[in-house]
Amino acid sequence: MSPSLNDLLIEDFRQQQSNLQNQYQRMHNRIQLIMGLNTALLPAFGATAAAVGGSNVQAAWLIAFPIAGILLSALGYATGRADRQLVGLYRRQISRTAKELLDLTTPSKPYAEWAHAGRDTDDLRRLVEPARSSEAERQPRQSAWRARATLRLSVTRLPYLLAFVFLCAWLIVLIALVVVVAASRLPGTF
Repeated sequence: MSPSLNDLLIEDFRQQQSNLQNQYQRMHNRIQLIMGLNTALLPAFGATAAAVGGSNVQAAWLIAFPIAGILLSALGYATGRADRQLVGLYRRQISRTAKELLDLTTPSKPYAEWAHAGRDTDDLRRLVEPARSSEAERQPRQSAWRARATLRLSVTRLPYLLAFVFLCAWLIVLIALVVVVAASRLPGTF
């Protein structure tokens, strides 16, 4: 006996939810790796800088650390952006399957009321949070960590934003090092 369309949609829905959950886990692992390696470069850079001060190492070796940090951060940025796009794709797939499943099983129930994992976060917030009173609406939530009008932080944006911050920091360090190394080679300086 072949499975019914309902059974296929339920299995598809479960698989897509599993894909989304696994993508979040992969994102978490990657951000830990990229941030950990970037953080490990900092003390290595400091130790090399101290060795340069003792004349044991040439100053040009210092430039290797910001270059490695820039490459690592660029990789983190690219994978973070790709991860965010994959999460969006998985959410859209879940939403489509959920709508088809709901239409097949319970056509009278409106899809707009179903708070499943594929829904947009703003829609979920509207569905899950009860309507707040006018008094509560005027006071900011204590647990709100998203700044609405300015920078919106989320689990899917944080990896590439952190990688971008590290990238900018390493670029500043590289430029400063190039200036210091170039200035130290000029006659009559230092």
